[in-house]
Parts: sequence; structure tokens; C-alpha cells
Amino acid sequence: MAEQRIRVGEIEIVSLTDTAGPFFTYSGAYPATPRETWEPFRAQHPECFAGEDGVFTRVGCFLVRAGDRTMLVDTGIGPGPVALFGHSRGQLMDELARWGTAPEDIQLVFLTHLHPDHVGWNLTEGKPSFPNARYIASQTDWEVFHSPEVKAAMEALVPSCIERDVTPLAELGVLDLIDGETDILPGVRAFPTPGHTTGHMSLHVVSGGQQALILGDVFHHPAQVQVNEICIAFDMDPQAAIQTRRRIVEWAAAEGMPLAGCHLLPHGLGRIARRDGTVAWEVL
Repeated sequence: MAEQRIRVGEIEIVSLTDTAGPFFTYSGAYPATPRETWEPFRAQHPECFAGEDGVFTRVGCFLVRAGDRTMLVDTGIGPGPVALFGHSRGQLMDELARWGTAPEDIQLVFLTHLHPDHVGWNLTEGKPSFPNARYIASQTDWEVFHSPEVKAAMEALVPSCIERDVTPLAELGVLDLIDGETDILPGVRAFPTPGHTTGHMSLHVVSGGQQALILGDVFHHPAQVQVNEICIAFDMDPQAAIQTRRRIVEWAAAEGMPLAGCHLLPHGLGRIARRDGTVAWEVL
């Protein structure tokens, strides 16, 4: 399991996969991207392609251990079955157990954004799945996802996802909303990465002279590292998403720091490498 984790000084980041499979098609997930754009990436990243038009993806979360503090980043699709993801059932609880972590051990749950595949294990039968945790989310995303239009769109994708998995966090008194750059843990700072959602946030991890980024859904596919203009259909603000990707690529390539992305294969951990005058996603 060593390849599923990285160390950043004294902080450990562990990749957890809630589900994975050929759930979408390229033409459906990336409708504005011409077919020929994908061809160079078939040889570079064959794991991302399923047949002629299928896209293989994972839904991931990350466990962050910083001293005596344990944080979970995003909570996947939930127990399921979830029709949007091939009627699959989330494996997050089993993944945590494999790494010796019980739900009661989680002290913080950081939600990069509030899409249904990032909030599914927030609650179990109406109670917090992580009973000793504070849940942290973006104030902006909270407001956007509770607007009638966005709430209806999300619940058309995954029925009741906002009412069942998001709204009760406030009612149960376990939610903290943040706005802008915010220290989450010693060495872990949240910062805005808007575009995929209006209030999307990522984490900058710094310890022992090392650093890493946990990026949520800034990237869905390694091709987006080279072609920042590729936008998934779920991006709320495509132009902002493009600008965020450009900023992250420049920063991460310059620093050579590892990155963690929820949908990247095989485990979401990699870095942006410079090759022949361009950049590319490189799996760790």
C-alpha cells in the first residue's frame, strides 16, 4: 500500500478510493472537447480510457495525519448504490479500516466542494458518519448549493443528495463554514481554487521544508495538465476553472511538489513534470 501515500515532512497523506469504473463517456463528460484532442493521451494514459468513448475514473478521498490530528478530505459517493456511478457502492469505510482508522478517529472532515460524489459519506442514517469530527466547507459553496437552481440540478443527478448529505450538517451543529485562505491544521491551509464550483477550495500542506497540494477537482483527467482548456461538463464556471488550472500548473511545476487529486488514476497522487518544453502529469 506504500504507493498510496506520501509524506510531507511530518504530515502523511493517504489516498483512499471510494469507487472506480467506466461511469461516463468522453462525449458526455467533456462535450466541448473535440475527439481528436484526446488521441495523443490514449498512449500516455491508457488507464483513463475504456473502449472507444468510455472514460475510466475514480472517486477518491484523502486521509491526512498531522501529529495527533486526523483529517478526512471529502467523503465520496456514500454507501449507495448510486446510479450516476454505475450503481456502485462506496468503499470509503473499508478503505479507512485498511489504514487502521475508525470513523471515530476522524477529527476534521474537509469538503473541497459540495458535489454529490464528495459528500456521500457525510451522514449515516441522519447522523454524522464521523461522530467526533467538525465538518469544514466553503461559505460560498454552501450558499450556491442551497440556491434553488443548483440544489435542484444536484438532486437530479443524485436524488436527495443536498437534503440528505449536506443540509443536516448545519442542523446538527457540526459544520464550520470558511471564506478565503484559512488555516485548518498546523501546516495545512485552505485556499480558493474556483471554477469547478464557485467556492471550490484546495489545501496547501507544508511541513519540514516540504510541500504538497490536495486539489479536489481542479483536475479530472491528466490531459488537463497539458491542455488547461479542457473542461468537464460539471464545471460551474469553465473560464475560472481554466484560470485555476493554469495557476496550479505553473506553481506546482515550479516547485516540483506532489499533488493529490480526487479523480486522477490510479490513486490520485502525482506531480507536474516538465518534458520537452511542455508539462505533463506524472504518477508517483
